[in-house]
Amino acid sequence: MWKRITSEKYSDDTPTTLLDASKQSIEGYGEGKNLEEIRLNMGSEFLAKAVDAKKSIQKRKELAEQAKEIFEGIQPDSPIYYVAQFNLATALRELDEPKKAIKVYESVEAQILRKDGINKLLKECKKEDEAALTEINRIALSDVLAMKGNLYTTQGNYDEAYKLLKKSWELDPTRYVKLYTIYELAKARKKRHEAAVWYEILRKHPDFAVVLSSKRRT
Repeated sequence: MWKRITSEKYSDDTPTTLLDASKQSIEGYGEGKNLEEIRLNMGSEFLAKAVDAKKSIQKRKELAEQAKEIFEGIQPDSPIYYVAQFNLATALRELDEPKKAIKVYESVEAQILRKDGINKLLKECKKEDEAALTEINRIALSDVLAMKGNLYTTQGNYDEAYKLLKKSWELDPTRYVKLYTIYELAKARKKRHEAAVWYEILRKHPDFAVVLSSKRRT
């Protein structure tokens, strides 16, 4: 279910309304496909294009609005609901609505903590997949906390951002960007000892030497 339904990329003649998009998708994918999976895939395509359209604010917002409309159409009883809600929050971020995005992220966080998404997915999966799905849940929670933290950073609330990103890192300590952001937040909060501690952790990350080398070349 997590696999992309199609590898096709939308071109410049991407349908501009949810109705047109739904008609094209249903015709293209044929009968027997889960309509909500199709919607999730379509919304993700719109969202990816919105994120890439940084140079055109109008284009970015148009695409993000289409993604938002699609994700809002996925019902709460769907196994992919909390995935859609996570993407909805990202669409709201692209629409420059950080407060609404944070609210949706908080809702997703609550669903993950209650294991709503995992329980719904388990109904469709074999029992031996439970460990893998629990791992997905852990990473998902880490991502939600990181996204919330990033939004608080853009709003200048460094204390809240630091707290959230630290929790996120504790759940998933593998990502260099997350670790570097925590280090920068410690510096922004003028916490010199914390910054020094995080820098030592940062230095031990496998990507540290690669990033440092790249910066020296530029």
